[in-house]
Amino acid sequence: MPERYRQQATFYTDDWAAYKKVVPAERHRFCKTKKDTNHVERFFCTLRQRFSRLVRLSLSFLKKLDRHIKSIKFVITHHNLSLQF
Repeated sequence: MPERYRQQATFYTDDWAAYKKVVPAERHRFCKTKKDTNHVERFFCTLRQRFSRLVRLSLSFLKKLDRHIKSIKFVITHHNLSLQF
């Protein structure tokens, strides 16, 4: 985990023992319900669906690294711009 995240971010996870080894205790919050992690799980699901082109056996696989990078930037930018507040 990048040091910058360890210094600034607050992590919401379930009470799994593996998280205690990597996440600093002062930045770690336990969630017993899904409501606290629901939005991030939805984002991860969206990324998996949108980035099928990263999987070699898919029909939409890209062969060039710069195309992968552009595709990832496009999907994340589109997602951030389409958020409704």
